[in-house]
Amino acid sequence: MKTYRLKFIFLVPLLAHSSYAEEYAVISNKNIDALSITEIRDIFLKKISYVNDIKVLPINLGPRDKIRISFEENVLRLKLSKLKSYWTQQHYLGHRPPMTLKSENIIKAFVQKVDGAIGYINMQNVDENVHVVYTWADEYIQNEYKLGEGIQVGSLPFYLGGYFSLDYKHTDTIDRYRIDELSMMGYGSYKKFSYLAEFEFEDFYVQTRTQDTSSITQDTKLNIERLYVDYTLDENSDEKYIFRIGKYNSPIGFWNLLPIDVLRDTTSNPITSSIIFPRYTTGIGATYNSYGDANFQINLLAQRSPNLDASNTKNEIDEHYGVGVTYSKENLSLKVNAGVFNLIHDNLRYYALVSARYDGDNFQLMSELGTQASQTEFTTEYAGYIQGKYSFTNEHSVILRTESYKENVRDTSDNIAIIGYDYRPIYPISIKTEYQFHSQSKNDNFQLSFSMMF
Repeated sequence: MKTYRLKFIFLVPLLAHSSYAEEYAVISNKNIDALSITEIRDIFLKKISYVNDIKVLPINLGPRDKIRISFEENVLRLKLSKLKSYWTQQHYLGHRPPMTLKSENIIKAFVQKVDGAIGYINMQNVDENVHVVYTWADEYIQNEYKLGEGIQVGSLPFYLGGYFSLDYKHTDTIDRYRIDELSMMGYGSYKKFSYLAEFEFEDFYVQTRTQDTSSITQDTKLNIERLYVDYTLDENSDEKYIFRIGKYNSPIGFWNLLPIDVLRDTTSNPITSSIIFPRYTTGIGATYNSYGDANFQINLLAQRSPNLDASNTKNEIDEHYGVGVTYSKENLSLKVNAGVFNLIHDNLRYYALVSARYDGDNFQLMSELGTQASQTEFTTEYAGYIQGKYSFTNEHSVILRTESYKENVRDTSDNIAIIGYDYRPIYPISIKTEYQFHSQSKNDNFQLSFSMMF
């Protein structure tokens, strides 16, 4: 903080014959000490939720406020187009941007009353009722690359990023080593349009060892994982409409909206996410969001063509219609999905899924339960899970999950208990380990993974 003040003092003579560069302050109530620029960035990008065991609540001024523009350029070090792209992606992961208040006086009053609240105002409006944790002046700092946020191509509204995952699985009879989810992404936004193109090598390298044999397989086919364009209407109001066309993760439940391994809490995925509904949809989609004391969301999707890059899906479909309704208030979110899809080499399947998620201060509880039926029988009578996550710090979490399913097509069923641990030295890097207990002990296994976004 002293560094920035000294820099500002020495700049004053140089600015004497031009315009005066104002100084601004990031403020909190008096229970939070000074913060680094990295901590402030992570707080306002919702990458961390706690500082010294205090839950933080970031607050923005309005989108056209000159102090907010200066804050985004000089502290977050992100241009408006990059921020739009970032929050567009985070929206589909279930994360919302910081709340917005209309004026500096309202922010100052809110910070005084709410523990952990953090906002920014003009330095001239600071008084003894708030605590200054950081200051900056009006000067543009060149964008810097930061792990997990991609890199801008020149001055274009186009960014390149990606991710990869390495994992190891051990059972009583097999050891498997794998390079999985080797992916490159291009994304960006321009005015009301945003887009994402993701190409992936899946199971790029797999080595399997048994007591008697060892084999290596390589899949070098580049799959189209996601490829879509969004159009957002009324993006600065209390209601928002998003229209989408292309191939995207079906907006069903909560887990399926976490398409990248590093964003998930465990190496494995719940069985619910693979045997109830199509993981991908190739077609059109529409989302309605209403923001207020409670958030209300409606998702519609429609597909009437084969999947784009159908080789990257377990079940090839050529038709899919679905609807989802989400209600969120404070820490609780409830969601209901229903739909119908057509397997090209089979028949119509109907599905329904109910989901719930609770986000506490350092605890998250998530659950999904679904069923699937054909025109004549229940193809999957039930599949569901309950998962709890407790975070000791921003870096260390322990996860417990129980699963159960009964599938009639292959006449299989299982009850599973999973205990896992997730270590994140920084947000875009995850080191996860888990052990699975199955109702049939021969399926018990240990898994370890390393994943990273870049």
